[in-house]
Amino acid sequence: MAARETLLTRGEPAPWVVLGSRQRPDFKLDTLAGRYVVVTFFLSAAWPMGRRVVDAFMAARARCAG
Repeated sequence: MAARETLLTRGEPAPWVVLGSRQRPDFKLDTLAGRYVVVTFFLSAAWPMGRRVVDAFMAARARCAG
């Protein structure tokens, strides 16, 4: 499949993606179908900007888990 020329728009389905993590190297994004998901790509949480992104999401998660 060729790369897209445009970004996804709000509400548009994301393509099927496999994301790796330490906990699950073969996590399939489509298993979250029907849920709101935020996917963020950054170089490393060791970098200041990456750390700020992770910290902000964790703070929001804590507020929502209430």
